[in-house]
Amino acid sequence: MKRLSHRSDAEWPRAIILLDMNAFFASIEQLDRPKWRGRPVAITNGLQGTCIITCSYKARTHGI
Repeated sequence: MKRLSHRSDAEWPRAIILLDMNAFFASIEQLDRPKWRGRPVAITNGLQGTCIITCSYKARTHGI
């Protein structure tokens, strides 16, 4: 079978891919916590929270 790509596998040893899917994770948190509905919400990558992985649309209007 002929490869369609000209890149070798060595060029991409690993990849980190994030799909936001319309602020899905922020929406789930707002469903679980009614007090957060309609407020800006940002979801981090864990206890240290060093990276925001998604945010609500309300948070996006504030530049997050």
